[in-house]
Amino acid sequence: MRHIIAVEVPSQPPYSAVYNPGGPGSDSTPGVRYSAASPAHVQPVWIALDEVTQVTYIAPGLELPDALLEQLEQLEKKGSAP
Repeated sequence: MRHIIAVEVPSQPPYSAVYNPGGPGSDSTPGVRYSAASPAHVQPVWIALDEVTQVTYIAPGLELPDALLEQLEQLEKKGSAP
């Protein structure tokens, strides 16, 4: 894995383009495009196998226990949210 330095990200069939999730939330402006397909590109890979970096994915609509929500809020306040 340490030898992977970049990943090619295609955007033409048979692959799908990548979209950056963005936008105005619930306050959109009609006629404004908030997201567009990315062009094909090469994405550098950050080798962090020995780092303490962490990513947490919470699926939309997932019910979380109150204790976990409190922990995540505390981390966010400290600026170290996953």
